[in-house]
Amino acid sequence: MYYYKKIYTLIFFLILAFFLNAQVKLTVVNFQAKGISSNDASILTDRFSNILVKLDSIKVYERENLNQIILEQGFQQTGFISDDSIIELGKLVGVEQIVSGSASFIGKTYTVTAKIIDVKTGEILNSSSIDHQGSLDELLSAGMNKLAYQLFGDSHSITEMKILTDDKVQQFTTRNTPFQISFANPLQLSHESNIVTGLRLNIIYGRNKSVYGIDAGLINWSDNDMYGIQAGFYNRAKRVKGIQAGFINVTDSIFGIQIGLFNIIRPSKYPFIPIINVGFSL
Repeated sequence: MYYYKKIYTLIFFLILAFFLNAQVKLTVVNFQAKGISSNDASILTDRFSNILVKLDSIKVYERENLNQIILEQGFQQTGFISDDSIIELGKLVGVEQIVSGSASFIGKTYTVTAKIIDVKTGEILNSSSIDHQGSLDELLSAGMNKLAYQLFGDSHSITEMKILTDDKVQQFTTRNTPFQISFANPLQLSHESNIVTGLRLNIIYGRNKSVYGIDAGLINWSDNDMYGIQAGFYNRAKRVKGIQAGFINVTDSIFGIQIGLFNIIRPSKYPFIPIINVGFSL
């Protein structure tokens, strides 16, 4: 009996640790200036970084500290930082992802590009760009919101953003819901594009962008993140931070535990790992 108590206590603290570490640690390096001043590029970068601070699932590393490390370590010698140096820098400051990009001005058009790089693997997780014909003020106020939305809007809870489209500001909303009940998608309480930040119950098949909390039912599907506990016959999520428990568990990357007959991490060279799979690849 004492032995089982120790196991239950260990599992409890593991689950607690997963919830406390749900935020992705990320930083943003200065956008490379092309046809604009380095000061303007730095201002655009600061604005973009400040927008990311508002995202629930991201913890942004302080840029002032980052710039100090860049100077001290001599990363920036030629006006920009190479991808290899960016990965090395990310490991040095202890982040999981790093955003780099460029800001340019040609003719009458500003172009800002950005990409998210996985520090551990060097993989480009997402990339996007925006074009803007107008003032730098408009690009700063609305364009950076649009870029942030395009990079992170599908997988993180941006509750409200104003983005620049066709020379006017439109309002885009990614809705969060604390509770979701699904019969068989699309027959569910809220649309699959929404993010669940609490409890989702799936009678047959439920699908949403992300779930942060508890996901239970027959078929549980999250297009992006599953942070918490996912329990059912078939569990699927792109990124898992927590526990997947079911007959079949499928993910692209996991920081946590899979418990089931078939535990599948899709990029792995092995078809599946039975019973228990412990991963630290998120």
